[in-house]
This record gives sequence, C-alpha cells and structure tokens, in this order.
Amino acid sequence: MKAFRRKWSNLAIRPVYVLIFAATIGAQAFLFHIDAFDLLHHWSREHEDWEVDEIFTTLSVLSFALIAVLIVRNKDVRQAESRRRAAEARASAFARFDALTGLANRQGFKEDVAAWLSVTGPAKLKFAVLLIDIDHFKIVNDRLGHAGGDEILRQSAARLRGLMGSDDRTAARIGGNEFAILTGALPGEEDAIRLARRVLAVLGLPIQREGPSTRVTVSIGIALFPSDGETGELLLQQAESALYQAKATGRNTYALYDARHHAALHTQRETERALRDGLVRGEIMTHYQPIFDLRTGQPVSVEALARWDKPGHGLVAPGLFIPMAEDLGLIGDVFSQVLRAAADEAKHWPPGIPVAVNLSPLQLRKAGTAELILALLESTGLSPARLELEITESALLADFEPARHCILQLRSAGIHFGLDDFGTGYANLHQLRELPFDKVKIDRSFIQRLSNEDNATLAKLIIDLAHALRMTVVAEGIETELEADWARTHGCDHGQGYGLARPMPAAEIRRLLAPGPRKRTRP
Repeated sequence: MKAFRRKWSNLAIRPVYVLIFAATIGAQAFLFHIDAFDLLHHWSREHEDWEVDEIFTTLSVLSFALIAVLIVRNKDVRQAESRRRAAEARASAFARFDALTGLANRQGFKEDVAAWLSVTGPAKLKFAVLLIDIDHFKIVNDRLGHAGGDEILRQSAARLRGLMGSDDRTAARIGGNEFAILTGALPGEEDAIRLARRVLAVLGLPIQREGPSTRVTVSIGIALFPSDGETGELLLQQAESALYQAKATGRNTYALYDARHHAALHTQRETERALRDGLVRGEIMTHYQPIFDLRTGQPVSVEALARWDKPGHGLVAPGLFIPMAEDLGLIGDVFSQVLRAAADEAKHWPPGIPVAVNLSPLQLRKAGTAELILALLESTGLSPARLELEITESALLADFEPARHCILQLRSAGIHFGLDDFGTGYANLHQLRELPFDKVKIDRSFIQRLSNEDNATLAKLIIDLAHALRMTVVAEGIETELEADWARTHGCDHGQGYGLARPMPAAEIRRLLAPGPRKRTRP
C-alpha cells in the first residue's frame, strides 16, 4: 500500500517538472527574440558607473555555485529516499515475518492465503491449510527454559522450511508454538494427509541441543479449500477446529475438519471460557472423602477433591474439567486453590488425620512445583507431615527423572506420597523401589470385578507386592459390603469408596471427624 501511494505521489510531481521546463524554454525564446544579451551589453556600457558587469559576474558565479549546491542536495535527497525505502522494506519484513524463526508470521500467512485465493479463479483449485501445534509445549518450555524452547521452535521451523519444496507452499509461525502450512494446488485431500504424515515424522525426530536431545510431538488440523471454507479466515478457523479434534484423540496425530466436531468445539470453547472465569471468581470448590481403616472402621485420612460449581449447571465432576484444565495450562491454578483450601481445613481436624491432594502429572514434571507446594504449606501453617500427595502410576512412565527429583525434594521436607490407580500404569519394580511411596491405592477396576477369578487373583498379587515393598494398601472404589469384606480379608489396610462415605463439603467432614461415635454411610 505504501509503494502504491509513493507511485502516485511521484506521478503528481512530474507535471511540475514539465511546467518548469516549458517556462524555461519560453523565457529563453523570448530573450532570443528581443536580443536581450545585446540590450544588456549596451545598457551596461551606458551605465558603467553602476558596475553592472561586476554585479552580473558575481551573479553568474553565484548561479554556478547554486547549481553545484543543488546537485549535491539532489544526491543527498536521493540517498535519503533510498534509506527511507530500505527502512520501509525492513518494516514490511518485520510486519510479515517472524523474527525468531524467519518464517512468515500470522499476518504474512494471511496475505499469502489471500494471494492464493485471488489466483485460483473460477477453476477453484484445491489447496489446504495445515495448522500445527507442538504438544505440551508449555511443559517443555518450563523444563528447558526459554532458550531451550526457542531452540525447539527454530529447529522445528527449519524442518518445516525443508518440507516446502514447491514454490506454492508457504510455512509460517502464527503463534507461540503454532505453525501453519499453505500447501498450494493439490489433486485431492489424500495429498494433504500425506504432507501431514511427513510433518509428524520430521518434527517428531530428536532435536539436538546442548545437553540431552529432546523429542516433541505435534498435532495437526487440516482444512481444505473450497469444501471447508472459501476465505482465509474461515479456513484457519476450520483448521483450528480440526486441530482440537486431533488433540482430543490423543495428540501426535492429524485430523481433517469435521462440521459435527466443529459444533462440539464451539461448546467446548464456551466451557473453557467459563472455566477460566470460574477460577478467577473462586468457583472451584473442595470436597472431602474420608479413607477408613478396614479393621476398626475409623477414618485415618481424608482426600481433598476438586469440584467446579459452574453457575446454572451445579457441581462438575473432576473427570470432566481436570483434563480441560491440563490442556489449558490451568491445572497449576486448580491445584493451588485445592491445596490451600485443604490445608486451611485440615487445621480444624484431629491432629492425626492427614489430608491427601492429587498432584497432576504435568505439575509433577514442572520445574518449581516443589517450591510452590512448600511455600503454600508455610503460608497456611499446615505441617508437611500432614500432607499426602497422590500421583498416578502413569505419571512415572511419562517422565521418570523429573518426577523422581520432585518427589525426593518434597519427601525430604516431610511430605508423604501415595501411588494412585496402582495396577493400571505398569510401573516397573525398580521405579517403585527407588521412590519413597508410603501407600498405594489399588485401582477400583480390580475391586469392582472380583467376581472374575483372574481379576481377584491379580488384585491379591498386587496387595502382596505392595506389602513386600512396605507400603500401606488402600482399596479404591468400594461400593458394597461384599467388596469391603473381600478387601479386608485379603490384606487391604484401608478402604475408600461410596460404600463407605461419599465426598462431602467441609462442614460435613468436620462433623464426621469430630470426637465421639462416627457413622459411616452404606450403599
């Protein structure tokens, strides 16, 4: 647009030059016609006492000097114009390109898509927009630091650039850890899928850097022109919808745009927005479910459970919003609110009753989690010895070393650890022996399928293994008296489940833990 305006500005100046030139020629012709030089010569002779010839000579010299100044000035003006145009070119480059990776940025990518749309013409040549997101990049960035995260982005961009090949293809970085590809003309959607598979393979290769190499995965959403949209903005929206679908199916994959999924995505986005707002408004509540000694029937600990009190909906179970909080990077805020509420509440219980809080695998691997937990305990005044952190067995398989470092750091401060859903993650014995777990929770799937002889035998082996590792065994998901009796007779120390007590608000857990006769609920 600037070049366009400059072009017309130059065209507006040219008639002035023509007018000056014409006036000069006319004046010269007139002076020749009247023989001006002879007239001036005779006049100067008649008035020699005025020293007109000296004045004329001076004016002539000054004219030549002025011409020289104008020539130099014209050169300076041309250089200034050249510098201005170079500055505009650099500004244009900054406006269209990403400084970190050298790829086009979001604005540049939109312009490239618009340019391609303008040349497709009536033929409606097929092309695709691929939206690429590095999975769990926030966790990777926290672990490696910003310099390490930038290096991953640079190398990923270089690999995408290497895949472009055709001049029709364009790669761009359109967000923090989001890239996009404009494919150019395609015979069909299978070609877009083939390119997506190549992107998955190339970006999934180890990234070399100082220290150990790092491997990342990506999710890809694909939108096709013209079937999924006929404008650049709409194609990006549909590709984003497909990207969400790829993430929902487990990441490290691709998905084509699906109109039915798009409607579900709209609902999901509204829920995500409500969750963000709910965290700010304090809608995350903490309920408490006691864990009982299966022999004495007395409560021995209490698990704090997050509940979302969504306006107009009621309580939302954690299984519905916790995964969403993890995807949005909000799980740290949920954990902090639950831990603070549980620590404040536990001060009202008998001193021997600890409180258990679930620690997300993402939090376990995040740098600074241990310091955050210890700072929260110090601010609430709860002794670390009264806190139990429960982690899932699958968290150890995802990234063992960061998990081990965090657990040992918190364990040295006096915090206890429990292994949740034991028997589903296939953690090896070396990991269990290295980490100082105080108890394990047998997954409810074993307890609730005791009628299956093989399942009951496997549950018994898990109980014996946990005892051999000197860990307390908690049976989860007890819903009937028969299940409670089985767990008791087969060596489980503690039990938890709706058949013993349901999760309850703070006021009810206080009454249950108060001295005196205690009544447990039955199914």
